[in-house]
Amino acid sequence: MVKPKNSRIGIFSTGRFSLVVGILASFALACSLSVVSDTGAEQTLAAISLQATVQAQAVTQAALEQQNAQLAIQATQAALDRLKTEIAAQTPVVEQTEKQPTPSPEPVERTAEITATAEQPNAIPLTQFSGSGWLFVQSGQCKDRQQGCWLGTVKTAQFTTLTGQDQVFLNPAWPFPHLVFWTRYKSTYDFTFGYVELDVQGQVGYARVQSFGGTKDYWERVYIPLLDYAGNTVAVRFYFQGPDGTSAYQPSSFTWVLEDIQITPNFPQ
Repeated sequence: MVKPKNSRIGIFSTGRFSLVVGILASFALACSLSVVSDTGAEQTLAAISLQATVQAQAVTQAALEQQNAQLAIQATQAALDRLKTEIAAQTPVVEQTEKQPTPSPEPVERTAEITATAEQPNAIPLTQFSGSGWLFVQSGQCKDRQQGCWLGTVKTAQFTTLTGQDQVFLNPAWPFPHLVFWTRYKSTYDFTFGYVELDVQGQVGYARVQSFGGTKDYWERVYIPLLDYAGNTVAVRFYFQGPDGTSAYQPSSFTWVLEDIQITPNFPQ
């Protein structure tokens, strides 16, 4: 049998072609794997980058929140400092001094002298009087027998005065000073027999502040306001005159009884 002349060449060519094809296939596979590998890497890098971005944003957000909180604290502190400054400016400064022990007050003797103070005693009794025709008695003729009263008697065409020796300063700070006393009397009806007068220090004559007339067989308390004489020192007197004798129906004498005579700085009416 005669073999073809170029059979070796053909076999070699076929093997060579297979080898080339195999190499190319391997190369293609490698390239494919390389592409796949590159794509996975890119995705991995993208994921890492995204995570880093999220973490960076979180860190930035936390930093901003911390900064805002710090700014809020600083603003609050500044407002408190301004408020303290305003309060300090409006509050009067009180000097702090060492407290000294208060000495015990020495006992003060009380005297009958009336001083020009704003104090308001309950009452200033008027007890020192003088005058002919008047007697101080402690009898059943008085409202309070134990306390006693002044009894005056005056006959026709006579007069007498019961002059007070107590001088009282009517303090302008007293709200409503009054001359107060109890009285009863017996005379002729519609006949004025007596007057209450003030001896105002520094003035000439007497100021008449009340008049009495007729008969009153029961005890009456009399209140005479003295506010118009505030700021003056005064003494009280009672002017008492008897019947004029012009009528046969007049009694031969009048009687007038006075008790518990006092000046009150603020008499409660």
